[in-house]
Amino acid sequence: MSSRSQGRTGRILSASVAIALLTACAADTRPPPVAAATPMFGERMFAFGYRKLATEYLNPVDLGDLTVSGLRGLVRLDEGVDVTRTANRLVLRAGPVAAGEIELPQTNDPQRWAQVTGAAVARLSVASDRVRSAGEETIYKAVFDGVTSRLDANTRYIPRREAEQERGGREGYGGIGVVLSETNGRPSMGDVFPDSPASKAGAQTGDVIATIDGVEAAGLKADEVRDRLRGPIGSVVRVGVVRDGRPRTLVITRDLVVVNTVTLAMDGAVGVLRITAFNRNTPERVAAELAEARRRSRGSLEGLVLDLRGNRGGYLQQSVTIADMFIRQGQIITTRGRHPASGQIYNAANDDRLDDLPMVVLVDNNSASSAEILAAALQDSGRAVLVGSNTYGKGSVQIIEEMPNKGELLITWGRIFAPSGYTFHQQGIVPNVCVNRADATADRVLADLRAGRLRPPVMLAGWRAQAPDDEAALARVKETCPSAAVDPGVTVAVAKRLITDRALYQEALGPGARGAVAARETPASIP
Repeated sequence: MSSRSQGRTGRILSASVAIALLTACAADTRPPPVAAATPMFGERMFAFGYRKLATEYLNPVDLGDLTVSGLRGLVRLDEGVDVTRTANRLVLRAGPVAAGEIELPQTNDPQRWAQVTGAAVARLSVASDRVRSAGEETIYKAVFDGVTSRLDANTRYIPRREAEQERGGREGYGGIGVVLSETNGRPSMGDVFPDSPASKAGAQTGDVIATIDGVEAAGLKADEVRDRLRGPIGSVVRVGVVRDGRPRTLVITRDLVVVNTVTLAMDGAVGVLRITAFNRNTPERVAAELAEARRRSRGSLEGLVLDLRGNRGGYLQQSVTIADMFIRQGQIITTRGRHPASGQIYNAANDDRLDDLPMVVLVDNNSASSAEILAAALQDSGRAVLVGSNTYGKGSVQIIEEMPNKGELLITWGRIFAPSGYTFHQQGIVPNVCVNRADATADRVLADLRAGRLRPPVMLAGWRAQAPDDEAALARVKETCPSAAVDPGVTVAVAKRLITDRALYQEALGPGARGAVAARETPASIP
């Protein structure tokens, strides 16, 4: 436990002498008096979280219900914790020990409920050795997991250390630009990013890390190695490595490192662009790789395969920006929620960096969130053919609130609507060309396409509009093209054949599909 954690625990204990006496006599179940002056455990954290949920969550929340659910989350730390809510009081126990009663507010005021939560945690920390010894971060995680369990699956609390890693993935971090690996039980450089500080200092893939600023690396855990390599931009780290049995020292000046999420491969004159996630640099990298595809095809680029399989998402705005690179006009997506700022319309500008060349998007059951935004926009605008299986179905927007402890609270505050008006929340996106047979080959899939057997049923639009609120309609959409164990190479082969056969490509798009949605009038506001 850190010195800060010890200090807070000390304050909790010293302010709760009346409760502490109960631990000496398990048979005494009388509730102790409520001390008005008791300092609250984590009151600032809870007040921040409750205030954000009360104002920003997609639907109205009952902070009383969330508070009780959050405190019951402490049962993960001590199964003896019991939290009972009466009409106006909260009764607390830890096994046989009565931990007190707390009067409940009769309003939905975040500050008041935060005080209740903080006081309850303080009392339970005294009555339960397991809660008391868990540490601040573990208690925050248990309580907020309980709170968010009453909400949707995408609203969640991320502890401080994990949040730091996720921020680094989205925004970049001060570091040297390597992927850590392990060689014979010792930390090593599994990959060295091009043009990174490590690369500029002479680091190579496979270098075994022996020391970091004089500290032996062999005895460090993976996260300790990572933390020592990262640091303020402009600072210097000395890394001792062993290469081909010879030791050497690399003097590396840390810089901003943003993980590359975009890679390009060429198959003749067809570009295959893979996007693994959406971070701050993804649109810039897509633009650069599109230019590279044109250069490598010597100006004879036939089309583009955009691979979004396994892409779990990232920043909404970055996916919108990439969609705008290919769609000339109309809506890209709209978002709607309870908070006034959640109602947004994203429209396309009048350009297409691919100059109307054929475009195929690969999707699967693990294509989610921002990947689905991009796929839906390209499909509904008639700009691309989607190939693969139904996508994941995460049609909601989360905002990221940094907590006072540097953890994060992800809050669902809006639903996402495709240009044709349906939300792909839960139902996902049905591809134009379904590849979901274990025995599938490119020839079989394309033969089915020519025969008209792969067209989604006429009722698909109606089912989409009814789902996800109508379970029967939702089930029908999901059954249209469920995920299956398909050879990934088959999906790519189908995509390439579509690009090189213009008649087949148009068949997959459908008659009159191009521009049918994009050209319609865009409303000025969301009702």
